[in-house]
Amino acid sequence: MKVGIIAGGFKPLTSGHFSKIRMSLDSNGQTILIYSTKPRGDGADTIPEASLIRMWSFLTPRLESLGVTVRKARTTPVKDSFAVVGVVRCILGLATQPIDKTTASYFAINPAASGAVLYGSPDDIHSSFGRLIGTPQERLYFGSMYRDKKLELCTDPGFSTYVSHGMSDTDSRSLAEVRGTDVRKLLSVHDNSAEEFFPPFLNELERHQLFSILAG
Repeated sequence: MKVGIIAGGFKPLTSGHFSKIRMSLDSNGQTILIYSTKPRGDGADTIPEASLIRMWSFLTPRLESLGVTVRKARTTPVKDSFAVVGVVRCILGLATQPIDKTTASYFAINPAASGAVLYGSPDDIHSSFGRLIGTPQERLYFGSMYRDKKLELCTDPGFSTYVSHGMSDTDSRSLAEVRGTDVRKLLSVHDNSAEEFFPPFLNELERHQLFSILAG
């Protein structure tokens, strides 16, 4: 079973992020979401850390009920993604160093992992991971995982997540491609149309509750 890894700021968690979560849940034996509560934004668009902490307290049990392993980054989401891949590499017997038991325990990585899949936007995947492919750093961090197809970099925007639920291509594209920056702008002016871009596993009341948490 492969381990899907979705890591980022998620400020806030949007329908676009969820499209990748859903893809991972559908394709992998385990899905790990790694988040940070460090504020992101510019001036009025910034979501306070206290609100982000409340958001994750609100969302974590709901995500876990879907089968997602949710963890706050110990350092940064990207660094912890490398750490999770490193554990999977050890499980596969493709590393010389011993397994990092602290990382394996913290992220509850399945000892039967057969590979890893990193999900994200094309820019994020390239800047954090893809740029290493074909360089000496690839072997340092991934060993032969990528070459042996034990590591995948997935930048699919996830339109099919919503198309499969009866939505049009246009609506699916809108939900899958929404940027956190755009949602933060709506939240900063208390525009409740932001709720449209919250994760679709939330019901109407939960969307209102999340809006109150984030918009203040």
